[in-house]
Amino acid sequence: MENEPGDDYIRRTASYIRTHEQGLAAAALPRRRRAKVASEPSYLNPLGWFGTDSTAPSTAKPVILTFDFHHLFYLLMRLEALGIDIGSLDVRTDTPSRPMNYINIFPGSDKSDALSLLSFRSSLSAVSRLSLGAGWWGRAPPPNVDAELKYIFSCFTKLPALRLHAPEAKLIAELANESPNENALPLDAFKSLETLQCINIDPRTLLGWDRLAESLRSLSI
Repeated sequence: MENEPGDDYIRRTASYIRTHEQGLAAAALPRRRRAKVASEPSYLNPLGWFGTDSTAPSTAKPVILTFDFHHLFYLLMRLEALGIDIGSLDVRTDTPSRPMNYINIFPGSDKSDALSLLSFRSSLSAVSRLSLGAGWWGRAPPPNVDAELKYIFSCFTKLPALRLHAPEAKLIAELANESPNENALPLDAFKSLETLQCINIDPRTLLGWDRLAESLRSLSI
């Protein structure tokens, strides 16, 4: 299976979130309280859909944002490179009960020169400062990756539901030849999470349970 460049994945994720904004908001669990009078909508706020009263009827079909461990860890690395606090990416997980990485039994590349995960994260800080102007492309430039990352992070902080599942075969191209990641996944960015589904994921590989305990109302392991 062909791997995907990291910037392409970031843009695709941001596009998916924008397309399914109403559905993602509809995944919020209903609350038993009197509905408030709706405030005047702000067309300048791309996250206005998260402010919807969950007691109000919605015609949107609920959508749960879904990631595997590898892809969400990559997004968090890119956010960290922008100086955004997403929790620690340096906590090693000992003897997880479920695989944290996709295991390829027919590797086709030499990994002897692979960068360590820490080295790759260090390089991201420098790369994130570089950009190409529209004149280079000769056409309308693609969405700015840093802006897309900030949009994704803003959505993470408001997201009501998240599903994490076992690693996929398709990887981020820049990480495909690196040593398997054995660090835990911090969920500090998900400040409003009500529903968390872990499918074939060892919960010990996740960090931030103290914060999650304040907002979670549904947990599936």
